[in-house]
Amino acid sequence: MQPSLRDLALFEERLAFLAGQREALHRHPDRIEIVADRPELATVIPLADIGLNPGWSSVTLLPWVALNWDDDLRAAGFERTERMAFMERPIEQTIAVRDVPDLTIERVADEAGADAFATIQAECFPIPSEPDPARRLLYFRTRVLRAMNQQGAIYLLARVDGEVRAITMVQIAAGVAGVYLVGTKASARGQGLATVLLREAQRLAADAGCSALKLQANADGAAYGIYTRAGFVERFQTTIWRKRPTTPDS
Repeated sequence: MQPSLRDLALFEERLAFLAGQREALHRHPDRIEIVADRPELATVIPLADIGLNPGWSSVTLLPWVALNWDDDLRAAGFERTERMAFMERPIEQTIAVRDVPDLTIERVADEAGADAFATIQAECFPIPSEPDPARRLLYFRTRVLRAMNQQGAIYLLARVDGEVRAITMVQIAAGVAGVYLVGTKASARGQGLATVLLREAQRLAADAGCSALKLQANADGAAYGIYTRAGFVERFQTTIWRKRPTTPDS
């Protein structure tokens, strides 16, 4: 299976996001390595049948790289944890949203905004290796502050009655717009705030001259339905395998 140019553009846009969010991204002829200071955020993406390295903590398999690694991965202590759907929708089709009274959308531009963004991010995107809420908040805040001024990175806050209730991040690179970190406070879910932010992302993408809006979602997660109802169409899936945690008795 050969990837289309559209699929490669989707994949490269994802790599652009990871390059700004992780500690390092290394490209090799036979693999891509995503380096992170948390094991669940690092991964290796094989580009050829290079053989499984049992020392890896995570492996992401692309549909156009023909590998028969399932048995080897299980034997090495990996388990299949997620199917990541790569999705897109045309810019010219407007996303329908419901009316949300007293709603404002603003761009993160200072430390106060980074704090507000990180607070919702820490609630919506838990890190298994960092269960302490205060340390998880600090982790996310540091990354927002580091990335919010990078070229093409736009962090957005949705306020209702002045309170930040939802977030998203738009990454624009090489004429491609990707949406990431769509999160809503638990007390504000079901009000259509995620869809409102998707429409704002669509506006920003159109202003930047992009032809499509792209995102990735867990194919088995609740958000997948939100995106399909907003007009996103799945292009392909990657499969993520992670090393099972070891215990003292294992």
